[in-house]
Amino acid sequence: MFSRVLTTSLRRSKSRVGVLVLAALLAGSLVTALVSLSFGVERKAGRQLRAYGANIILSAAGEAAQPGVGNLKFGPVAEPGYLDESRVTRALDAAGRGEIAGAAPYLDGSVTVLSTQVSVAGVRFAQVKQVSPWWQVSGAWAEDPVSVGPSPATGPQGEVAAMIGTKIARELKLGVDDVIEVRAGDRTERLRIVGLVETGAAEDLTLFLPLLAAQRILDLPGLVSRVELSASAGGRSLASIAAELDRAIPGSQADVVGQIAQAESQVLQKVRLLVGLVAVLVLVSAGLAVANTMTASVMERTKEIGLLKALGAERPWVAALFFGEAIAAGLVGAFGGYLLGAALAALIGRLVFSAAIPPSIAAVPVTIVVTVGMGVLASLLPVRRALAVDPALTLRGE
Repeated sequence: MFSRVLTTSLRRSKSRVGVLVLAALLAGSLVTALVSLSFGVERKAGRQLRAYGANIILSAAGEAAQPGVGNLKFGPVAEPGYLDESRVTRALDAAGRGEIAGAAPYLDGSVTVLSTQVSVAGVRFAQVKQVSPWWQVSGAWAEDPVSVGPSPATGPQGEVAAMIGTKIARELKLGVDDVIEVRAGDRTERLRIVGLVETGAAEDLTLFLPLLAAQRILDLPGLVSRVELSASAGGRSLASIAAELDRAIPGSQADVVGQIAQAESQVLQKVRLLVGLVAVLVLVSAGLAVANTMTASVMERTKEIGLLKALGAERPWVAALFFGEAIAAGLVGAFGGYLLGAALAALIGRLVFSAAIPPSIAAVPVTIVVTVGMGVLASLLPVRRALAVDPALTLRGE
């Protein structure tokens, strides 16, 4: 009986139901678009901010020494410490949980080039390019050799491809395609410069060579000095990721890069705040439209309500009738709004980020709950007015 009355009511009042569905459709589409944009913007904003460099530095905790002569001490000096690369890789796979977007290991040291002491960094160029895409490179990025033995043969004459900072290159009068020999103790390596690096920082004074070659010439096989990490701030905080890495790798110290981490956190917080404010305004506007429509419906159907009560319809039954109309309109609007909102989010993503933002599956339950909940809440006052109808007065025409 209830379903028959509800169906008949919806079919007879097509214009009123149309307004309810339209309000729900508007709310549903904007909620879907905002949820999709929220997740999409967080990912893209985080990716763009991470393009400015690593936001976590994992390094070895050096042991302190007290150099001096007699009672004269010069203060503590940190001795270089190293991390086992294979152990770090396993820990990152276990602790990162998909939140580590990139990891670039470095082995720092010094070598002699043309009778000049030069800072050297052994790196995996592919990983550095991923973590630090802001490097300005003249020439080409070096490629990582599969292996480097005592007599490497990764180039035409047995040279290893390397890159060098612009400042130290000018000082040593080196350029692209120059071949140099570097020395550390009794170990030597022939390098061919394939690219010049300019960052405006310490990289401009550093010679970069493949990690395997650096480990061989520095006699530190399998070891690294530090790892620069690009981690996502969309889930856990960067501080919690750093603390977990500290626990997972004994003898290490993970530090959050303050400026990048702070900027990333602030941008994402502002995105969430903006999304929340717009969503509240949209839902309030749609809720007012639903409330006005339901109030007009109660006023038009006062005699019908009085007749239903006179025939024995109880208060919960009458309330369920109006709430049922709001829920039915909300469900139709939610599903239609999801499709419209997904298209709207893709369009905004294409216009703003030049890349479509895919629809979020998480938006489906959120859109249904929010849209239907808005309809029910907006119907509370009209339903209360319907329940206050006196059947005796209504049937007498008063």
